Amino acid sequence: MQQDERDQQTREAAYRRGNTQGREEAARIIFQLIELGYKPTKIKRLLAVYDDHFLANWRHDGDLSMLETPPPFGVIRCQEILSQTIGYN
Repeated sequence: MQQDERDQQTREAAYRRGNTQGREEAARIIFQLIELGYKPTKIKRLLAVYDDHFLANWRHDGDLSMLETPPPFGVIRCQEILSQTIGYN
């Protein structure tokens, strides 16, 4: 029973670290885009592109037995995808 409890604590600690890091990274990206002069609507669209084209693959297709950092947010690449894609309006 102690091993199960330690495993649960390890999973919970990893979840909390990931949640905290994710929130910090999201805030950093949003504030960076605001500083660059992007309007809220454009920021939402860029973040939707990032989620659909980068995070979704990392979240579902990555090796879950390994620690992997998420793909970096690239505003230029997301803008390129946004300009070539419909459905983010």
